Amino acid sequence: MEPITLRLSSDILEKIDNEAEEQGLSRAESFREIVGNRHEHEEIRSDYEMKLSDYEENLSELKTEVERLRNEKRLILEQRRENMELVEYVEREKSLSERKAQAGDCYAREVVAHRDTQRRRITD
Repeated sequence: MEPITLRLSSDILEKIDNEAEEQGLSRAESFREIVGNRHEHEEIRSDYEMKLSDYEENLSELKTEVERLRNEKRLILEQRRENMELVEYVEREKSLSERKAQAGDCYAREVVAHRDTQRRRITD
């Protein structure tokens, strides 16, 4: 190994010394580990960015799906409202038809009764 000279602020050097002590390493071992692992942070960041990109894509797809479902729900509710209006219309028409039929029956009974009355008058 080749020796190097490195100038650091006392604050940074104190932090490195404390971390080295916590890990049971010498200052030199700690520096070697930091320098040796410098690419590991890049790999972690790269993995993070890739996962973040995947999550953003999934989020975009989910937002699209939510919008599609909202539109579908709106259409279903509109169709339901239209169906209810149609049912109400059919029930009103049915009621009207029934009343017309009843009125027709009453009229027919009155016609028959009137005819019977006239026949009785004629025969009397």
